[in-house]
Amino acid sequence: MAARMPKLHFVDTGLASHLLGLRTEDRLLTSPHYGALLETLVFMECAKHAEWADEEVRLYHFRDKRKREVDIVLERTGGGIVGVEVKPSATIRREDFKGLSTLAELSGAAFEHGVLFYTGGRGAAVPPGGGADVCAAASDGDRVADAPEALALS
Repeated sequence: MAARMPKLHFVDTGLASHLLGLRTEDRLLTSPHYGALLETLVFMECAKHAEWADEEVRLYHFRDKRKREVDIVLERTGGGIVGVEVKPSATIRREDFKGLSTLAELSGAAFEHGVLFYTGGRGAAVPPGGGADVCAAASDGDRVADAPEALALS
């Protein structure tokens, strides 16, 4: 069962960073707010793409009572679900996929894809094991390398 706890995103991450005094890259990357700002940036990009997509896409987040969560859940018109987990880390670990695996299990056939976005330098396929179609996309400077088609919401 999912827990009801709203999540708030500050729309402008540049303004949020400025208000937090994070005016250099080093201060941003070492800030305790970095993860939330990165998650908000990815959420806002998904929201922008959802506005012009050919189909209606609704954005949610998922957290169950055992605190397993997925940062962004995209629900497509036909009920298909895409989970996006954002990690402010240069490496990924198997446990980073726990929330996506739980979402896949609970969603059943509606689960289409899971994406783990992290700050490492290259994309990585996750070995099968949870039955979920899950892969990782890496940030590489100003572009996303090996980004899954799941984020192309058209």
